[in-house]
Amino acid sequence: MAKTLCVRNLLKASLTRSLLVAGLWAWYLGFIPLGLPVGGALSGRSPWRAVAQDAERFSDEQIGRYAQVVLQLEPVRKAHLEEAQRLVGKVPDNLCTKREASAEVQKVCSRFQDASEQLVTKSGLSVREFNQITRQAQRDPALQKRIQEAMLKLGRSF
Repeated sequence: MAKTLCVRNLLKASLTRSLLVAGLWAWYLGFIPLGLPVGGALSGRSPWRAVAQDAERFSDEQIGRYAQVVLQLEPVRKAHLEEAQRLVGKVPDNLCTKREASAEVQKVCSRFQDASEQLVTKSGLSVREFNQITRQAQRDPALQKRIQEAMLKLGRSF
């Protein structure tokens, strides 16, 4: 099975802004708030323990790389969003998943997908790792905090 980066709604969502302002994609994901399924973090007797354990599942190095990709991806996302807006006007949340999207829009979405995947793999993360962190961050406040701290450490704020 091919591994693809979850970026369906990234063109519309502002991942970095939601990471820092709204608490990580009450979205997403965006890069990517991202049309990802949102599930509860409840398991076992203590939901708080489960969340804390999940946050620690990813190394500081992985979180640092993830944060770097998110920051690098934002200008790429904006450029592709602007291109899509020139083609269709108001961009719907699910633009890249619409079958009726024009060939030009499909090309924009494809280029964004490719650029996103290149940034992820260039960082040393696999697409699978990036998507796992993204999905977990949607439901894990401790992980969201680690990502926010890593982004701030990189010296960028939005």
